Amino acid sequence: AGDPSSLGLSATTIGLLAGGLVLALGAAATRMWMRRRLRQQEVDTRRAARQVALIREVAPLLQQSLDLADVLPAVAVQLSDHFGLTGVRLSAGSTSAGQVELFALGDAPRPTVPVLTPPDRLAAGESLTLALQRAGRSVALLHVVAGRTLGESDLQSLRTITELVTAAVVNASLFASQQEAVARLRELDVLKTVFLSTASHELRTPATAIGGFATLLTASWDRFDDERRREFADRIAANARSLNAVVQDLLDFSLLDRGGVSVVLEAVAAGPLVTGVVERLGPALPDHTVELSVGDAPEVAADVNALERVVTNLLTNAAKFSPAGSTISVAVQSRGGGAEITVSDQGPGVPIEERARVFTRFYRGSGDAVTRTRGVGIGLSVVAELVERMGGNVAIDDAPGGGARFRVSLVPAATMAEIPEVRGATTT
Repeated sequence: AGDPSSLGLSATTIGLLAGGLVLALGAAATRMWMRRRLRQQEVDTRRAARQVALIREVAPLLQQSLDLADVLPAVAVQLSDHFGLTGVRLSAGSTSAGQVELFALGDAPRPTVPVLTPPDRLAAGESLTLALQRAGRSVALLHVVAGRTLGESDLQSLRTITELVTAAVVNASLFASQQEAVARLRELDVLKTVFLSTASHELRTPATAIGGFATLLTASWDRFDDERRREFADRIAANARSLNAVVQDLLDFSLLDRGGVSVVLEAVAAGPLVTGVVERLGPALPDHTVELSVGDAPEVAADVNALERVVTNLLTNAAKFSPAGSTISVAVQSRGGGAEITVSDQGPGVPIEERARVFTRFYRGSGDAVTRTRGVGIGLSVVAELVERMGGNVAIDDAPGGGARFRVSLVPAATMAEIPEVRGATTT
């Protein structure tokens, strides 16, 4: 403000005073920065402690059970209390099948685009959908509705918790798959036992009869007249046909099970093919009358050998379960742009509760008609698998006059290229 010399201070003294002032200001600024840093560290420490405490509370809940229905309610309550959420939803599924809600609590969220990383801020009332992934694969979606404003630290903590939820969902899915596999193995083991018992009986019975009648004829040929010999020969032939049918079923099943059957799709006229099968098989069904009705039907996508096998199995099945002297009706007609083949009998029919299982392997159903007939429960499963490979479907209902009616629907030859995994080429 004036002449420094009038104060009696030298330039050196003034410089020292100025330097001291700068150092004092620097020290004050450093102390302020250190205080702010310590306060931030305290905030971060408290936040980390809350996050660790939340994880410590949620983790045991998720580990209590592999059934999500047992753990999700408690976890949702913990998340709602800690983050002030008014709604929590967990859904799982695929894009094609859609999402299936696994659990819901509170308000329903508004539709939002799923994200992997939460935003820096979520205002009160806003919804957020977090995608739960494992190894790059979508596992589930967590939908939340904020009851208060959530900051970056809250959302990061929420994201950390979702990792635990993801692990729980994956573990529950694996556990359910294992339980399902165990159930299938147990069912398969039961079916295998029944199959072996039935197959051994079905093979032994006709083989024993053939051997017995053959031995009787060779040992006592001269004791019997021609009529008696013919009767024994007819019985041998009947048991041979029964034995051949069982062996053919076993061969068909073995080929299908090992993928050894080739289905080569081509344009096939269903009417003439069915007519040929009926004409060839008629003499083998002497106890039944087969009525055939063939209408105008377009060519269908089919394999000749496979379709002949389908019609043969349906005809022999109808003859097996219908009384002697009854009529088996076979029809071919146009349906839905393709062709429908129906085989109807006058037997006892199939109860509604058993129709879903008729086409499964080794299943023979129940009732007197089943116990009186031979079989290993493979013929209809072969029909279902062959028809499926040709892009068609098979169903069962009641015949108009009573009994069972099997309906085989085949697609038109023009749509052959649209059949999945076949497209006109050989498939196994």
